[in-house]
Amino acid sequence: METEVADKKEKMLVGFMWLMGVPTALVGLGYLFPGPLQLAMFGAQASEPLGELMMRGWAGLIGLTGVLMIIGARSSALRLPFLTIAAVSKTLFITMLLVWGEAFVATVAPVLVLDSVVVLVALTNLPVKKLYPPHYLVLGLVALLLGDRAVSLPLLPDLLASILGALLLLAGLALTVSAARLFSKAKTGIVPFSESTTLVVDGAYRFTRNPMYLGMFAVLFGVSLLVNSALGIAVFIAFFWVIRTRFVLLEEAMMLEVYGEQYTEFKRKVRRWI
Repeated sequence: METEVADKKEKMLVGFMWLMGVPTALVGLGYLFPGPLQLAMFGAQASEPLGELMMRGWAGLIGLTGVLMIIGARSSALRLPFLTIAAVSKTLFITMLLVWGEAFVATVAPVLVLDSVVVLVALTNLPVKKLYPPHYLVLGLVALLLGDRAVSLPLLPDLLASILGALLLLAGLALTVSAARLFSKAKTGIVPFSESTTLVVDGAYRFTRNPMYLGMFAVLFGVSLLVNSALGIAVFIAFFWVIRTRFVLLEEAMMLEVYGEQYTEFKRKVRRWI
């Protein structure tokens, strides 16, 4: 069963890399030569020496990442390394564009979305031990702050957003810390997929099976409200999806294997979230 799931996941990854790699390479080629795409990205600056140099360098980077993804789709040995390289280059591009190229954000918004998807897929296909939930939380916060700097999309009136954001942030920190202390007190593994010696059912675990993750969600959304950015909703959805698919579902399977009927009864009494 596990082999079938792994094979299906691998086929989906190969299909994704073909789907993203071919258009990315073609778009890079289109930007590399003079034409409508060049003007769409850089406008009048494309005719200036510096603008043209920037355009061609960016086009070369786009084309290269597309080629790497195509090669990775064809080679299992190079698949994850090349996907990771493509994701890193796209992360750099997104960061530079948001920090220094605010005038072009609206023009290339679809490209930014696709690049963000590539980065997210790369993160979710890294070995689980490489990145833990706090790392993803930091990445989410960085993405939120950079996005807010580039595009101002207020979510609520400033005063209301600040009050709700502060309350959510404090509540999230308190919930995460209190749950972590319960694990420490029980002397059981707190790191995802580490050995579990005790099923913790006290404190916040009487109301939710994942108080630490729930606290992280509150922290992320609280910061979104503090900076008052609607982009926080997209970042929150992405963070929730990563935590659910990479950690929660796998941890539940592991806990069921370790504790059996005891964990089944815990699941019956306590909801996954709230």
